[in-house]
Amino acid sequence: MSNLSLAATNSSSQLTPKKSLLKSFISNFTSETFFAEIASIALYPADFGSSGTLMKSDSITNYFKDFLKDLVITTGKYNFTNQTQIRRQTELLNSILNVRESTPMVVSYHNIYQYINVPDLAAKNVLKLAIDSKIESLEKFKENLNNTLNIINAYNEIKAISSNLLLYDYLAESVGQSGQSVFESVKDYRDLVINSYNDLSKLQILNKIDNVKDYYVLKDEKTTKVLANTLVDYISSSYNFFKTGYQLFDQYVDGFESASVHVVSAPSNHGKSIFLINLLRSIVINNIKDFEENDAIVLLTLEDNIPKVIRRISSIFGNYKHNVIKGLYRESSQQIRQSQKLDIGIRQVQDNMLEIFTSVLDNSIKEVTQFKVSVVIKYSSENSFSPSDLSKFVDQIRVTDNLNTKMIVLD
Repeated sequence: MSNLSLAATNSSSQLTPKKSLLKSFISNFTSETFFAEIASIALYPADFGSSGTLMKSDSITNYFKDFLKDLVITTGKYNFTNQTQIRRQTELLNSILNVRESTPMVVSYHNIYQYINVPDLAAKNVLKLAIDSKIESLEKFKENLNNTLNIINAYNEIKAISSNLLLYDYLAESVGQSGQSVFESVKDYRDLVINSYNDLSKLQILNKIDNVKDYYVLKDEKTTKVLANTLVDYISSSYNFFKTGYQLFDQYVDGFESASVHVVSAPSNHGKSIFLINLLRSIVINNIKDFEENDAIVLLTLEDNIPKVIRRISSIFGNYKHNVIKGLYRESSQQIRQSQKLDIGIRQVQDNMLEIFTSVLDNSIKEVTQFKVSVVIKYSSENSFSPSDLSKFVDQIRVTDNLNTKMIVLD
């Protein structure tokens, strides 16, 4: 087990490294300006429920309080040097939120000192900054509240990937240790990057920020042009369309396109696996001009192991009779066993087999793909491979093999 793996196993009992990526992220949520933003929102005389969010007013208040409580715990856990200051400032914010709850629509920027006592200098600075930058309109209140809620969402998501962020810190320390080889360090880095890709699914707030516009009002030429621009961007960067070469799919389903799932079902032993490989072959042939360098199609099988799947692919892609490929397996096995029985060196037999199998695979794959698109064959035993495992595998081949998955065929 590598040093990095050991760190992952025992991270709960280890001290956070002095130079910590996680602490750098968390520190963004402890700034005076961010605390002042929360205070300013809490002091504005408007109900949280009027912000347009789906959360109720009391839920938003509790959301703020839960965040402040967790922030104090987290900064204490990771030994922030300004823990005392953070605690005093969060106490101030909790006091303002409590006053707001007990006297709604009464407390404001002008009278807050009548309701709370602020002896601490750090807390006073936050309150002064909030009052000096007070919100002037309901629209600005809604905007600031929604933005602050998104920031807190980001905090919660960073906490969800905190273990992985800590591993970057441990990696930075382990690389400098004399007991770890360069190859171990590079392997640790590669594994960490793959895990990081898998963690991207936990950062949903980025999807909201990247796709802020989730509705469109179409009322005139200006608004329709905004939507038209969005469609052009989507088609230019995210949309894929594949003809299958099968009239049933191309005429009645209009082929396969991005973000679509198509299920082929039939009773057991009715040729589904063979049909899927034929479909894969036809899709590659009919769209060969549209594939770009490093594009790939993944064939994931949960039934047959890779040698058996390769036998079918060789037969279908290379247009070999199935019995010929099956016979090649059987004849090769018999020759090896015979050589072992006669105590004859099997190296020559294996070299001959290697040459034959290489030729069959080269001819089969090249016949269909022209080596312009990669075919990735992945086997996993049934009931042991989840959608998250598939997502992680796609990320893995993106990192380790520089492959961009365009389609997944699951058998």
